[in-house]
Amino acid sequence: MSTRSGRPARLLLIIGVLFGSMIMAGCVSVPTSGKVEQANQGSKVNDTRPEAVPKPPVANASPRVIVDGFLFAMSRYQANYQVARQFLTTDARDSWRPEDKITVYTSPKYDTTDNNVVLSVTRVGQVGPDGSYTATSGTQVQDFRMQKNDSGQWRISNPPDGLLISDSSFSATYASYNLYFFDTQFRTLVPDPIYLPTDGQTETGLVQALLRGPTSWLKSAVNSEFPARTALVGDSVPISNDLAQISLSPTVSGMNDQQKTRMAAQLAWTLGQTDSDLRGFQISVKGDRLQIPGQVGEGENAYVPISYGGDFAPVSDDVSEALIGIHDGAVVSIGNDGASLAPLAGSLGRKGYDLDTLALSNDGRTVAAVTDHGTKLITQTSDQTPRTQLPDQTKLLRPDFTRNDELWAISGRSGQQVIQILKDGRQAGVSAPWLDKITVTNFSISPDGSRMALIGRSGKKDVLAVVPIIRGDKTTTLGTVRFISMMDTTSAQVKRIADLGWVSPTRLLILGAANAGASFEPYGLEIDGSQFERVGTSDNWGADALATRADSGGSFQAVVAGRNSKAWSYRSGDEWGLLSNDLKSPAYAG
Repeated sequence: MSTRSGRPARLLLIIGVLFGSMIMAGCVSVPTSGKVEQANQGSKVNDTRPEAVPKPPVANASPRVIVDGFLFAMSRYQANYQVARQFLTTDARDSWRPEDKITVYTSPKYDTTDNNVVLSVTRVGQVGPDGSYTATSGTQVQDFRMQKNDSGQWRISNPPDGLLISDSSFSATYASYNLYFFDTQFRTLVPDPIYLPTDGQTETGLVQALLRGPTSWLKSAVNSEFPARTALVGDSVPISNDLAQISLSPTVSGMNDQQKTRMAAQLAWTLGQTDSDLRGFQISVKGDRLQIPGQVGEGENAYVPISYGGDFAPVSDDVSEALIGIHDGAVVSIGNDGASLAPLAGSLGRKGYDLDTLALSNDGRTVAAVTDHGTKLITQTSDQTPRTQLPDQTKLLRPDFTRNDELWAISGRSGQQVIQILKDGRQAGVSAPWLDKITVTNFSISPDGSRMALIGRSGKKDVLAVVPIIRGDKTTTLGTVRFISMMDTTSAQVKRIADLGWVSPTRLLILGAANAGASFEPYGLEIDGSQFERVGTSDNWGADALATRADSGGSFQAVVAGRNSKAWSYRSGDEWGLLSNDLKSPAYAG
């Protein structure tokens, strides 16, 4: 299995499908014997689990049995859903478009009569036609409007828009993956989360999705090296000798070495998530092997290894592991065990500045500090004299460095906030059309530099959101706001948020609380809202600040500062432990 993973785990923690009355009615069959073999057209995930196979409706079935059979048939991926269509009237069969979307639901309630079925459900998510997941809420009522056909059999005349799948069925039959595209400068790969059915051919599905391009929300912030109208010839990606065989249209024939390198990097990172022993891939055009710079082997045996494209990693290997904070009115660097607090070289390492919050550059050499009650932003590189970058400000938030050595700053009162980028002694404003509706209270730039996660106030409530960073030749714009649902796996609604940080290119850690009197606890979540769960337990921290560091290997570190200036640290898979008895405003590099 590749070490390049996609997003951790699946949509929900509950795995399994309830067959209930569908099995009793003969609408499905469960094989109890037989050999499971790997498909020769691409790997499949979960091939070892028992398969429940949808079957056409049985004769003289009641409306409820027909609806149950239709719901189950929708839950199992099939090309064009031919079995599911058999539960519909002729007109509905021709007009139903299952590819439009997937509505994921829980808590079904049936209103069943002798001649109709109405289903009420609670929506928890929706998958768009581009495969992107969006957390949703609210009630949906589906009146199936049962009708008898010419043979006197009940059929559904009003199917839902797209597919309607329970949360347990969805988590058992769909998996999360990242497509990989480039930032607009073609420097860094940017993951784009989608969902694909596990019953399909994973490699084929991933390559087809990659060729279709990024999801609509991220599209304006990324680029693809694949030429327009590039297609997969043969509509499949066979696996031979642990190598994916990718036959592409002639549109890629005229690419130069740099373009081919970047195209291959997109494929390697995208295919590197499959649950198989894939060693790499070979690209062919009209039967001829396309030569890729840096491939392994020679001639017809040459292939692109699945580890290809490491220089474009979304999380840079070059980010310093340094951790800083405020101790006794000065900036200090902190050892891994928290026992050693060393004053920073230069003026910021001595008392004299009214320090509020800190940020540290990727290389660990430049410190940015908000001082004087949010009115001034200063920076210090190594032991040089600090420089005032933004004087006379109002309500400066904690700044943030990106992997491209930009320093982002947000300041101003509600309705008057300004976003600025500082780099190489120059300042540039950032356009954000939604700033008049949301007051940002904290923010963080993703490790790949292409998204901003933010905490804000909208009306009288806290909101958590992520926005794409659209970089043009001369301007930078923050795109459409995507709000993130904050319902955890125990159905506890988080209503207040103190701080946030990235722990992977698609995952956040936040400090959230259920109400005004509750303590802030650590939660991990995917940026599409598909996962939300507690990360360890606190010990009455009184937490108010958070620092995170994503690791190129997929793990992360975090530090929380809280009551009485105490700080606690965490490493992936570990537990929170006391780091320091006197530390404020922790900040990792990057």
